[in-house]
Amino acid sequence: MPCSVWRRRAPLACAVAFAALAALPARADQLATVATFTGTNGAGPYAGLIDVGGTLYGTTAFGGSGANDGTVFSLDPTSGATTTLASFNGVNGAAPFAALLDVGGTFYGTTVGGGSAHDGTVFSLNPTSRTLATVATFNGTNGVDPYAGLIDVGGTLYGTTWSGGSANDGTVFSLNPTTGMLATVATFTGTNGANPYAGLIDVGGTLYGTTARGGSGGVGTVFSLNPTSGAVATVANFTGTNGVEPVGALIDVGATLYGTTNGGGSADNGTVFSLSPATGALTTLASFTASNGAFPEAGLLDVGGALYGTTPSGGSGSDGTVFSLTLLAAANVPEPASIALLGAGLAGLTLARRRRAA
Repeated sequence: MPCSVWRRRAPLACAVAFAALAALPARADQLATVATFTGTNGAGPYAGLIDVGGTLYGTTAFGGSGANDGTVFSLDPTSGATTTLASFNGVNGAAPFAALLDVGGTFYGTTVGGGSAHDGTVFSLNPTSRTLATVATFNGTNGVDPYAGLIDVGGTLYGTTWSGGSANDGTVFSLNPTTGMLATVATFTGTNGANPYAGLIDVGGTLYGTTARGGSGGVGTVFSLNPTSGAVATVANFTGTNGVEPVGALIDVGATLYGTTNGGGSADNGTVFSLSPATGALTTLASFTASNGAFPEAGLLDVGGALYGTTPSGGSGSDGTVFSLTLLAAANVPEPASIALLGAGLAGLTLARRRRAA
């Protein structure tokens, strides 16, 4: 019963209930704005953060002291103080969309644009001296637009580019961080995939990733790559029914890969899928229907046998959801459910999500 009704029928009970609620300690899951970007200190932080010794580090795709080409920043999570460690100016890169990678105290990352050919860069940053260096430059032949971040496999860095390469459908590249030697490990040709947006994962020495387009269905693939030989193999093809355009990164849970597609599925709003690397069997675990979310772009997180993720639209307010999907041994896997926001209360009081004002 709402307390507006309580207040008329049982004013004392309502007063006691709210006094008890006021006495409760602050909830640990309350959302707080820690820092705000203003353009000068950066704008558009698309990527996630990394934690290095209690200090958080990240990138913004725009803003900064350069030509609105983005920044690398640090954040003190206690005080909320942000520090701009470096600004991009086009020459040294522009528009970093991916998270940083910490390799022995030096940060590495990618920019989608900038560099000598304006096709993107790999950069390094010493967070102590704030020295930003361009490690490698993309020029079309070796790739264009590296949207994804890097991974470290035995001291060699690997990443993907959205386009470029011999067929202009994207590449997988390797980088020796010591020498700055950039090598094209594999080129996508459309048939074996096209336009990889997400980064790679290392599963027992074999790299796995997704392409948003290409393959036999023209709407994306999951591929594997032998980093030594450079042999790329299409592990699975998306066809529409089982998903369209996987743009989020894969995760490995117990030797099974899991991911999302931006479209396709039973309602053409995207899917959650699993993939056996050994057999190539692709299984649609759930389809988004708008009411439970739509068009997931990010990867998943495994928390104790449940997968968590986000959708940028759909849900009760059409403004996106956070969903969970419990992994079951049985074939009957439930549809993803939006996570309920739970609040402490008395006598049946509940917290309702209020739709944002239009």
